[in-house]
Amino acid sequence: MSAHPLANPLTLALVTIALVLGAALAASPAAAQRAPVSIVSQSDPMTLTLTGPDGVGVPCSTPCNVELEPGDYQLEARARGLRTTAATLHAGEQAAIWSVRSGGSAAFVWGVILTSFGAAAVGLTVGFVGMALTSAPGDSYNEMMAVILGTMGGLVGGASLIGGVALIASNLNGVEVGLTPTPGGAAARLRAPF
Repeated sequence: MSAHPLANPLTLALVTIALVLGAALAASPAAAQRAPVSIVSQSDPMTLTLTGPDGVGVPCSTPCNVELEPGDYQLEARARGLRTTAATLHAGEQAAIWSVRSGGSAAFVWGVILTSFGAAAVGLTVGFVGMALTSAPGDSYNEMMAVILGTMGGLVGGASLIGGVALIASNLNGVEVGLTPTPGGAAARLRAPF
């Protein structure tokens, strides 16, 4: 009579190890699906730092291609003469394109200066015109000075205010996220100004 194959201790040990390993592999979570992400800049090449959910920063220069596991990523983009762009972006399981836009530092600062000057000029003009008209009602000289001061102050202040706002608006930072089309579906686009 022959012995049962599991009666051999070596065979029994190998079968036990195979069952334990099989159960451990079945219970372990599947590795996260990585999705390709292309990062491009709308201006000069930029130096990026991409920090993932694990807190590790990965440097790259635009254009760069990375494969990311799903999760939130901190993106910081820098280039000489441009404002730093910082954004929190979500990587999904689908291929994507992140397009980084960064405004010029000098233009943005001049926009803030012109906007401030324009607002101050308009405010002072309103104050001085009001003071000239109320100090001596009916005085033709005060009325003439109010018209001249109001016209000059309004033109200079208004032009500075409009120019400053235009400079600020044209130099905003942001990241445009485009998802590549899926078979049978359309591409999605998100826009995040910062």
